[in-house]
Amino acid sequence: MSNLAHQSSLTGSRLSTGNTTAPLRLADDLLLGAEEIAEFLFGDRSKKAVRKVFYLGNEIQAGKRPPIFKLGNHKYAARRSRMLQWIAEQEEAATAV
Repeated sequence: MSNLAHQSSLTGSRLSTGNTTAPLRLADDLLLGAEEIAEFLFGDRSKKAVRKVFYLGNEIQAGKRPPIFKLGNHKYAARRSRMLQWIAEQEEAATAV
């Protein structure tokens, strides 16, 4: 199996580029570290935004915890595609009430 095919099978995601779709590489989908997650969610890497990521990562209430996990040296990580899906789920839950 080629490296690209292997990465595509790991993600199961596809990236739309104009009229075509291409496999999304795992490296392109992965957010490594609380700083990258904070920038993705809040638009900045400030200490306050990073603290929010740690707070969300420790959320214990079912359904409210974002799909953040620890990878390697206890470094937070998340997939962009899964974070976007989780945000959409939160929006649906908020409008269903």
